[in-house]
Amino acid sequence: MGKAKMLAEGARRRAIVHEADVAGTMAEQIQDRPAPANADRMKFNLRLPPRYFTLLDTARARRAGRPSRNTMVAEAIEDFLRKEGLL
Repeated sequence: MGKAKMLAEGARRRAIVHEADVAGTMAEQIQDRPAPANADRMKFNLRLPPRYFTLLDTARARRAGRPSRNTMVAEAIEDFLRKEGLL
């Protein structure tokens, strides 16, 4: 097999995305990693009506970079604390 043909075959094979490759990539994403033991944050559950999540997703879609829900909620809490004079 000639070098050109081998290169073309390799490019064709790399174009195919295998399920195992996707799973490996997703496992390395930052949200799947455990937080460091000395993280300066605490976790809590927000019990919000489903309508709020729909509105939050709509607001996220309008923003550049599509920030996460957590980011949007954190920004809202910071704004509230500033308004109350605590930050």
